[in-house]
Amino acid sequence: MSHPLRRNTTILAIVAIVALLGGAAVVTAISHQSSAHAASHQLAATRGLPDTPSQRTAGYLDKGEDAHYCNGCTPPLTYDGGAVVNTAGTTGLTITPIFWQPAGSSAANSFPANYQSIIDGFIGNVAAASGSTSNVFSIPTEYYSQINGVKTPVTYKITMGTPIVATDPFPGTGCTPNTADGLTSCVTDAQLQTELASVLAANHLPSDLAHFYPVFFPPNTETFGVGTPAQNSDADYCGYHSAFVNGTGETVYGNEPYEAGGCDGAEAPNGQLYADGAIGTLSHELSETMTDPNGGGIAGGPAWGDSTGHEIGDECSGFYGPKLGSTDNSSTATANSTAYNQVINGGKYYIQNEFSNTAFANLGIGNGCQPSEAAATGTTMRSLVADTTAIGSFTNDAFPNALPADGTSTSQIDISIGDKAGDAIANDRVNYSVYAITGNGYCGTISSPYDTTNSGGHADVTYTASTSNVICAIVGTDVDGGQSATGMVYQGTYQSQTITADQSFPKELTEGAARTGFQTWFINPTSTPQYDARIQFGIFPGDGATDNVPAAKVRLSYSLSGRKGTYHRVDLTGGDITDGEIQGVVLPLGGVTIPANSTLRVYYHISLKTGISTKGGGAGLAFEAYLDQVDPADGALSTFGDTLAFPVKVRA
Repeated sequence: MSHPLRRNTTILAIVAIVALLGGAAVVTAISHQSSAHAASHQLAATRGLPDTPSQRTAGYLDKGEDAHYCNGCTPPLTYDGGAVVNTAGTTGLTITPIFWQPAGSSAANSFPANYQSIIDGFIGNVAAASGSTSNVFSIPTEYYSQINGVKTPVTYKITMGTPIVATDPFPGTGCTPNTADGLTSCVTDAQLQTELASVLAANHLPSDLAHFYPVFFPPNTETFGVGTPAQNSDADYCGYHSAFVNGTGETVYGNEPYEAGGCDGAEAPNGQLYADGAIGTLSHELSETMTDPNGGGIAGGPAWGDSTGHEIGDECSGFYGPKLGSTDNSSTATANSTAYNQVINGGKYYIQNEFSNTAFANLGIGNGCQPSEAAATGTTMRSLVADTTAIGSFTNDAFPNALPADGTSTSQIDISIGDKAGDAIANDRVNYSVYAITGNGYCGTISSPYDTTNSGGHADVTYTASTSNVICAIVGTDVDGGQSATGMVYQGTYQSQTITADQSFPKELTEGAARTGFQTWFINPTSTPQYDARIQFGIFPGDGATDNVPAAKVRLSYSLSGRKGTYHRVDLTGGDITDGEIQGVVLPLGGVTIPANSTLRVYYHISLKTGISTKGGGAGLAFEAYLDQVDPADGALSTFGDTLAFPVKVRA
C-alpha cells in the first residue's frame, strides 16, 4: 500500500477524554487564533512557561496559548497564596469599560457602529445575572484566597460602572506599528498604564481589587505588552489582564485591542464579528481576573493556576461546548455564523467555557471545561464523556506535517469528528484559523476559513506554506460540539523538529494463531518535552477486503517495559468495514510525557480469533498508529506523529 490511510473512519468510539512589583505589570493573556484571511501574518513567540506558578515574576507574559493549543496545561488549578478579586462589598466587582479613541480620529481608525454598545450590553447583562449559576461567570465561585488565615471566596457579584470614552491622543513614540499589516498607531503597556491612571484620577475612580478596567482600542492600533522583545497584539495576543501600583492601591486592568481577525470564534450572534470577538477575549480575561488578578505581586503572589502557570481561561481556550442556537436562521445567514452558546440575562453570546476544578475532580479527564457552575456541580452535574449524543472524538491531522518554507508546498488538514457512540457527525461546520507558535516569521494560508463535515465526519482544507521558518498551528473549531483541535506543521528549518514515527507491523496474521509481536516508536528530536502524548491505534480494511472484521475478533495489548514486560489490554471498538476502522487508545487516557531528545517505544501483542473472512486475496487489514496530544481539560486531540498505514494479510 503506497498511500497512507488518513483516519478514514466513522470516528473514534472511545472518547477523546480525552502583577506588580515596583509598578511593573504582570500580565496573562489570550493569544491569537489567526484567520485565513487575516493574520496568517503572525510573528511567532515561544511559550517559555515557568515550571511552577510561584515562578511567575514581574514582567512575565503568559501567552495564554491559542484556541485549543495549550501545550503543557496541567490541570487542576492549585492555589498559590495570592489574592482573588474582592467581591465582598455591596457592589462586588465593578467593571468599568474604557474606550480609548483619540479625538479627531478618522473613520478608519474609529470604533465601528454598535461596537461599544454591544460590549456595554454584554457587561450589563453579566452584571444583571449576578448570583445565578447558569452562565460561565458562576464557575469562578469555586475559587478563593486565604491570606493571614482568612479564607475569602469569589462570589458572582458584578456591577457595571459607567462606560468612559477617553479622547486623549496616543503618545506617538515608544513603539512602531506594523504598517505592513495596515496598523497606524501603537501603544505600549507603560503608556496604557499612564493613560489609565490619568483617566481614573479625572473621574475619581478607585484602584483596588474590587474594580476592573478593561481598556478597548480602535481599529489599526497595535498594543505592546511586556517582554524582550515586547509581545504585541498584531502577532502574539488577543488581549491580556494585568495590574500595577497606582498610589496606595493597585489598578487591575485589561488590554483589549481591536482585532479584525483571528481573535473570535468565527461566530457573531450580535451581528458584529469584531465586537463578538472582543467579548470572547473579555470573557476569558474577566474569569482570569476574578481568580488571579495579580499573577504575582504585592498581594502575596499569584492565586490560581496550574503547575505550568496556566490560568482558568487558558485551560479551556477554544472550547465552547455545544451551541444553543443561532440568532439568524434565515437563508441569508452564512452557515452557522450567528451561533451562540450562552444566554446571559437574555443576551446571546459565543464565548469559551471555563475550567471547573469540581467537574474535573468528579468527572475526570476531558470534563474540566464547563459552561456554568450548574453544569459543573449539583444535581445537573453530567459527564460529557457519558453523553452519547455529544462529541466523542475530534482529531486534526496535518499530512504531511513537515514542509519546506517555499511559499508553495501544501499540507492537507483533515478534521475527523464523531459522537460517543462511534458514529460520524455530518454537516457540522468547522471554523479554521492558523497561527505561528514558534519561530521567526509568519505562517502561510488555508484554502478556506471554514468547511462542513461530510457523511464520514470529515472536513478538509489545504494549508499552503509561507517562506518563514516557523511551527504553525492550524486550529479547527466545530460549531455543534464547540471543541477545538490542532494540526501541527513544522516549516522550513523546523522540519528537523518533527516527531518521527516508525513501526515493525507484521506483514501477515493467521486467524486462531498465537499472538504476534510488533512495535511502534515515536522520536522526539527536540530539547523540549512533549506532554500528554497518547497513541490512537487504527485497523482499517486492507486493499481488496470485502467482509467486515469486528473489533471482537481482535485482541490487542501493549507494554512500555519491553518485549517481556507487563502488557495492558487495549479496548477496541468498531469494525474495519462497517465503521471504517477498528480503534483503540494506547497509553493512559491522560497521556504520557515524551522527554526531550528521547524515543517513546511501545511493544504490542496481537491475535485474531477464528471466523475471519480471507476473501479478496487475503489482504484483509491495514495497521496505523497516530501519536496525539490530549488536552486533559477538554479532551481534544492534536496529531503530531503518524506511522502511516501498512497492509497486513489475513490467512485462515
